[in-house]
Amino acid sequence: MLKARTRTRSAAVRSIKVVTFGSAALVEGALGSAAALAQAPAFYPTAPGSHDIAAGDFNRDGFPDLAVGSSTGAITILTNDGHGGFADARTLNTGGGDYMAIGDLDGDRDADIVSALGTAVRVMLNDGTGQFGGSLEYSASAMIHGVALGDVNHDGVPDLVLSEFAGNIWKYEIMLNDGHGAFLSVATGEYDTLDPQPADWSAVTGDFDGDGDVDAAMMQQAYGTGGNYHAVHVHLLINGGDGRQWTRDTQVFDQGDFADPPQHLVAGDFDGDGDLDLMYNDGGGYGGYNVMLRHLANDGHGEFSTSFLWSPTLDNYTRGVALSDYDGDGGIDSVAVVNIGSAQRQCAVYLLRRPGQYVLFRDTEHGRADALILPELNGDGLRDVVTVVSYPAAGVLVSLNAYVPPRPVLVQSPLQRGQATTFTVSGAQPGERVHLLYSLAGTDMSVGLSVLGGVSIDLTRPFLAFAAATADGSGEAQVVRIIPPQAPPGAILATQAVIRRGPGGADSVKTNFITAPIQP
Repeated sequence: MLKARTRTRSAAVRSIKVVTFGSAALVEGALGSAAALAQAPAFYPTAPGSHDIAAGDFNRDGFPDLAVGSSTGAITILTNDGHGGFADARTLNTGGGDYMAIGDLDGDRDADIVSALGTAVRVMLNDGTGQFGGSLEYSASAMIHGVALGDVNHDGVPDLVLSEFAGNIWKYEIMLNDGHGAFLSVATGEYDTLDPQPADWSAVTGDFDGDGDVDAAMMQQAYGTGGNYHAVHVHLLINGGDGRQWTRDTQVFDQGDFADPPQHLVAGDFDGDGDLDLMYNDGGGYGGYNVMLRHLANDGHGEFSTSFLWSPTLDNYTRGVALSDYDGDGGIDSVAVVNIGSAQRQCAVYLLRRPGQYVLFRDTEHGRADALILPELNGDGLRDVVTVVSYPAAGVLVSLNAYVPPRPVLVQSPLQRGQATTFTVSGAQPGERVHLLYSLAGTDMSVGLSVLGGVSIDLTRPFLAFAAATADGSGEAQVVRIIPPQAPPGAILATQAVIRRGPGGADSVKTNFITAPIQP
């Protein structure tokens, strides 16, 4: 049975802490100038109507490739050359998709693609070399406005969560994976409001209430207490544990008149307190395009409140936001892409990092951005920026991270089954214990780890400890490990080292992360 609760967040019913970043001017600070933060973007053409983007290592070389979905039904595959360049492109005419997600859908450790267009869901399985066969197609119960993957029933394979809209009805749908990339719809629900509006890119997954299950969150625009479109309804779907029983908790955030629905709901531990927060960009306000990013802080039990707002200058339109540790300091940053001017034929990308904001790049040739992601493209262990643009031609802008953070550095020798691999960390303090971690699930933002004073490492859970070593007098620590002979060949191993420093780990640091394939 579906249970639902609706709660309103407003200044009248709950104290809200709001911190604003102010106008979007370049701020100089500890990170230095914009030129030191990002390289000028390179442009790579994609299929007309390009709309969404996702990253995955399709050919198992340790470097993420790109899949760009199009409203025309084509998907452009851009293959990474190992240095963050994408000269090799091909088009899959699969009938998808406006919304994209990538994950290992059939348990063979390859990056597969799921896309959505209209009411159709298409699954494209990877053969391990970056080639995709015919797509599997499923029909959703309504028009899809967001897709997300997450293992909602604890069987080790990702399931599918859909945000949908039909008429005046917001809907959700849960599709369970059979372990081979085939999906079955097992749960749906709807919430009828007065003239709601759908929000694009409006589904995310994560453990929002801290019970160990993968939950989901979605959002829509609706009338608030002040009339007109004053409110964003955030629908938190709490998992009963088996992926079939869900409790819906609707939380309403009144925020003033705006003309267009909010977009790009994302999750991450922005405040470093060990739980997943939410962030989205508001729709364009009446009388101008002064659009804000809104961060909703989680209390650890799935209760959210507005933590801060950010707004660029007037006549700008925020078209996407992503959360990641861009500068490598262990805290989660926001990166936002903004379309400039009423014609929206230019775009700029901002790094929001307390206490400042920085312009990563501004592009005057390929404006009208639609979305952005933050993969690590060139093996330096720092997140780069990829932005989808559609004017004057469809394509992606790729800007490599140029910042050199003051932190210890991890290097490693090749990974080969049955052979010893040497992991070396330099830049530690003599006598410090350096802990080497690894994951076979890839890289992602973790929640802040209390044992490390809230530092968020970059390995996807479950991550495990390889070993620890003590830094010598030069600040170098070394770990040698034999890669098990039974390790799966071609599997991507992600590694990172952390050093616990200060009382309670308050000064802990992490190294860069490395992803590399295990050789036979």
